[in-house]
Amino acid sequence: MKILFLFTVNKSFLSDYFVSLATHVAALGNETIVFSLKQQRSHHKVNEVTYITEQKKSTLHLYRVIYRLIKEERPTIVISNFSYVNPALFAGKLLNVEKNIAWQHTLIEQTKATKRQIFIKSKFLNWADGIVVNSKRLKDELENQFRVRGKQIDILPFWSSIASYTPKKITLPSAEILIGCCGRLEIDKNQRTLLKAFAEVKQAMPTTNLKLLLAGEGSDKRHLENLAETLAIKDEVIFLGLLSAEEMAYFYTKVDLLVLPSLHEAFGLTFIEALALNTPLLVSEAFGALSFIEPNLLMKYDMVFTPDDVKMLVQKMKLRIAAGRQENHNYKALYDSCFSDEIIRNKFEEIIALHTT
Repeated sequence: MKILFLFTVNKSFLSDYFVSLATHVAALGNETIVFSLKQQRSHHKVNEVTYITEQKKSTLHLYRVIYRLIKEERPTIVISNFSYVNPALFAGKLLNVEKNIAWQHTLIEQTKATKRQIFIKSKFLNWADGIVVNSKRLKDELENQFRVRGKQIDILPFWSSIASYTPKKITLPSAEILIGCCGRLEIDKNQRTLLKAFAEVKQAMPTTNLKLLLAGEGSDKRHLENLAETLAIKDEVIFLGLLSAEEMAYFYTKVDLLVLPSLHEAFGLTFIEALALNTPLLVSEAFGALSFIEPNLLMKYDMVFTPDDVKMLVQKMKLRIAAGRQENHNYKALYDSCFSDEIIRNKFEEIIALHTT
């Protein structure tokens, strides 16, 4: 069987995930191709996977290139992601691809999609033989907003490769307690609520030297800087900027508490990255990844909060700060039981029907 993956290969945890899936199906004896758009064209083979890269140009060019690729390679299965989805579904429809699978990652609240965009996307998605999503929340949205048939949709979580990265040291301030938050500095990532909660925690614990580290860049940075000054915590809030994968591996292991306050997260890779590195954390109930954890475990770990409830977050932060790194929770064990790469690979095989002839 010939399988064609379409996603951008780069140095990111999401790219690592799809490279790993491609390598896995190639190891099972399937001819496997990965297509990407980058600055330069290339053609090479790694671990029995053929990587084809074309130069990134216009959207029309992408449609042409993908159509030509599918026509020439005649894959049995096409698996597309992100901006590759519509061109792959269109070309697959015209060329009668046996199985055309689209991978959907983000919620409407995250993309701010218009009604017109939703309508157009729904037309393309209904050409898919299967759609893979990373949470039940996203599955429900596809059914209700995009009018996709439920039987077309499979739910598959991510795993994280962050533990395989060699941590790269970054300069961090000295403090008794380092509280971290990572993600784009945008309104929907909700760092504003975290700053308000941090200010109250600092006021309630005046003898404890606290610092808040924000990793990421985005359009809300100026507002967050002004808010920190208004809340009289300017000297305690440090903006680290955009960190590399290796720097993030270091960041997770150095913070005493990670807080992830997003208003909307279809899945939330940062959540499982923290779990994988056994980082104590608090996470917004908006994270789709929580749906893969049994309710009794969520109660045991007591790490979930309502993203717009400052008082709840303050209370949970104070309890975690008091416990410090001595708290009796094994986050890595939670990761291993819910986001095992072996379990996810086996489920992926079922989705693309590798177990059938």
